Amino acid sequence: MPKRIVVPLDRSDFAESALPYALGLLDQGGILALVSAVDPMIDPMGGIPNLELILQESAAGYLETVRDRLPAGAEIKTTVVTGSPVLSIKHFSEGFGADLIVLSTHGRGPLSRVWLGSVADGLLRRTRVPLLLIRPHESGDPDLTQPVDVPRRVTVAYDGSELSEIVLTKLHLLGGDPDTLFDVTRVVVYPHLISSAYLPHTALTNVQARDEMEEEARNELAEIVEQLTNDGRRAHASIVTSEFVGPAIVEHAAETGADAIMMATHGRRAVERLLLGSVADKVVRESEVPVLVVPAPHE
Repeated sequence: MPKRIVVPLDRSDFAESALPYALGLLDQGGILALVSAVDPMIDPMGGIPNLELILQESAAGYLETVRDRLPAGAEIKTTVVTGSPVLSIKHFSEGFGADLIVLSTHGRGPLSRVWLGSVADGLLRRTRVPLLLIRPHESGDPDLTQPVDVPRRVTVAYDGSELSEIVLTKLHLLGGDPDTLFDVTRVVVYPHLISSAYLPHTALTNVQARDEMEEEARNELAEIVEQLTNDGRRAHASIVTSEFVGPAIVEHAAETGADAIMMATHGRRAVERLLLGSVADKVVRESEVPVLVVPAPHE
């Protein structure tokens, strides 16, 4: 389980909804860091004397009130950072040696890009720290005295790439309980590119290609499950055939009763928006359960 967790807070009940998840995952003896960002650009002309200092003191006072609402026992660190919220939280988290950042994000609807676009999306594209994104289902004051239980079933999205293999090294971030079941899931996309002037031949060829891909995936997942089992984890393999990867992951997690989803995403590379836009972003915005995104190591 993670020993150092960062939770960014912006004074909203919405953001505080991430805290019970962080408390539930924090390793015994670990440190929970509550972070609030003060952006000097809120007054770029400097028209209000000492505004930055006032905001810093106000933010520090807010974090102390949140600390007082948390259950006794956990070591809590409060920090106010200055600058761009995304960059300042990124730099603090990496300097703090965080194992995980936990924060709330909007899902569907007209507000879906408000928080995700300003903080979560920015961290997804920039930080080296795994990110657990929570979509709260209730409004109002979250109960910070009741940590959320460790997930019992986790859908682990795996596509056979070196990038997705990184996720398999981070299972401990969600799997502190030996009974947690990791459902290693491979989505096989039905082939549409094999064509022939003879329609029945095209259909047969596509079916054969799909069967070959499923067999290859089945063999690869069997090896992964065996390794995880030898490491003392409960593991299961699933193969899903679908036209779209992101929705298939979300639907499979819902159908199997998963408590969380784990997946990888590219970092700051040319293809980052392709992957984020086509898979990770869709999963984050559509999932009813928390999504843990593991970034690729930065070069």
